[in-house]
Amino acid sequence: MGSFLQSAGNLFNMNVDVVIGFMESIPVDWMLIGAFMVFSAFDVLRNGVGRLSALSLALPASLLVVSFFPQAVFLGSFAEQLATPLLQAMVFLIFSAALYLLVRRMDSPYRGEYGQPLQALLAGCAGAAILLVVWFHVPALASLWQFGGDVTAVFSGPYAFWWLLGSYATLAFIRS
Repeated sequence: MGSFLQSAGNLFNMNVDVVIGFMESIPVDWMLIGAFMVFSAFDVLRNGVGRLSALSLALPASLLVVSFFPQAVFLGSFAEQLATPLLQAMVFLIFSAALYLLVRRMDSPYRGEYGQPLQALLAGCAGAAILLVVWFHVPALASLWQFGGDVTAVFSGPYAFWWLLGSYATLAFIRS
């Protein structure tokens, strides 16, 4: 009986240094992206893909609206006062929230639309890709968080078009 307990104790006596070393080798950028994907996937499982679709449509639209904001007739002088990157990021986030609410109101809700696990995983990946592509195209957001070179190489530049196209196709497939 004693040898059984001793062998069971050895089973749970893991080398924690190996696990800690592995966790330390993962860049924080990828942990943040993974956390967003997991959060999005759980939201899709619970509530369906409607929220994530609205966010995915609102982010690029807010990029367009913010680019027109300095030339607005009555708000042009106000926009000039928002010269710091942090304030510009706040303006982008405010427009993103407003457009999210508008797109969410325009979207027809489907009752009983709960995501399946595979759909939730795909939707989380698509939402994270859209968020990252838009993040790299809004210079003011770089003041909030500066992603590393590997994330920048994957989600910006020549691959941004394909990430957006594939993500929107994925969300459309999930929604149908």
